[in-house]
Parts: sequence; structure tokens; C-alpha cells
Amino acid sequence: MQFFDFSLESFITTLMKILALLIAIIGHE
Repeated sequence: MQFFDFSLESFITTLMKILALLIAIIGHE
């Protein structure tokens, strides 16, 4: 269960980074 929570948190963090990158690209254009 602890591993699952860690994986979920890591997934969310990665997802937020991708979203931030997409927003930066869209904002740049």
C-alpha cells in the first residue's frame, strides 16, 4: 500500500510537470 501511494504521488508529480510544460509551450506561442 505504501508503494502504491508513492507511485501515485510520483505519477501526479510527473503529470503536473507535463501539464506545466504544455502550458509553457502554448503560452510561448
